[in-house]
Amino acid sequence: MLHIYLRDGNLKQRAETISKLDGILSVSIHVGNSDIVAEFVYDNSECLVDIISEIKHMHDIEKVLWSEEIYNVPASKENILKSFKKYWTENNKNSNI
Repeated sequence: MLHIYLRDGNLKQRAETISKLDGILSVSIHVGNSDIVAEFVYDNSECLVDIISEIKHMHDIEKVLWSEEIYNVPASKENILKSFKKYWTENNKNSNI
């Protein structure tokens, strides 16, 4: 995953541009830490360096960080259902006020 930080507010425009790069699988705009997160595939470390360099050379890119998912620990179905039920119940209470 590439975590991309912008100097300006052109989130949609930068996301569209990044989505067209070779190897990019998905691009999403985030609120919080990084502005844009892009998932991508690469053959070797040189490809990784090339795509980071290409993005860093785009107008108004502040920085690019890279992270890699090593292992995914799925949440239990029961916990997911319980969480949604709690959210749904609390949301409906607040809407009746």
